[in-house]
Amino acid sequence: MAASDTSKTQGLIAKDIQKGFSLFGSVWTKRPRSSRTVLNNLSVSLGPGESVGLIGRTGAGKTTLARVMGGLCQPDSGTVHLEGEEIYRQSPSRWRSQRATLRYVFQNPDVALHPGMTAEEILVEALRRKGNGDDHRDPDEVKKLADAYLLHETWMGRYPAQLSLGQRRRLALARSLANQPSYTLLDEPFSGLDRTSKRLLWRVFQNIHHGGRMAILLVSHDVDSVCELCQRILVMRSGLLVEEPKRDDNGVWQVSHPYTRTLFEHSETPFASV
Repeated sequence: MAASDTSKTQGLIAKDIQKGFSLFGSVWTKRPRSSRTVLNNLSVSLGPGESVGLIGRTGAGKTTLARVMGGLCQPDSGTVHLEGEEIYRQSPSRWRSQRATLRYVFQNPDVALHPGMTAEEILVEALRRKGNGDDHRDPDEVKKLADAYLLHETWMGRYPAQLSLGQRRRLALARSLANQPSYTLLDEPFSGLDRTSKRLLWRVFQNIHHGGRMAILLVSHDVDSVCELCQRILVMRSGLLVEEPKRDDNGVWQVSHPYTRTLFEHSETPFASV
């Protein structure tokens, strides 16, 4: 499935991505017992200011694709370009400077949160100016960041272990995206949340995407969330992109592949078979 018509010099573009993993029988085995192809010749684009959803069941390869696009997992073949530069062929110094424009947010928020720092300390750290040694931040700036991610002021003195999963997810997002990267990859942000927490996270998503200044790739098996929040949707199955459904003027998604229909049938999102 081809990438959408995004300029070759703009956006985050993965082309002809192939990725597999070797499986070993035990820690003593030097040779792999077998191998598994996780991504099979995929091409995906994320244009500036665009929101794209990647849906599919567990094991479809969604997270692996996002990690490849985020510079965390080098593909066996294919290329990933960020604003025209191939990220896996850059020098370490060039990649460090360009990483400020690209953020990957893990599903587990505890990966990003220091257990010994309060919520306020985490936000202050996130807002610290890089490279000038200035630790001072305007309290109004911290409050503005907290408000954007729906973090209540009474939580600022709490440690991550004292917050709920939904609260930790929003705090981790605030920490990761405080400096407003141009491209953000979100891995299963709605997993394990109740309906109320999910709705709050929807509002956060809308806040950070307001005005189209930040492009977002949203990886999720939650069809309702992706359809509510994203401009485009890509459907993955067994390492392949099987369909890119379109939404009509009435807000109804038009789907044709049987696998996509099955996903939508288990959701509350209106759709029509074509």
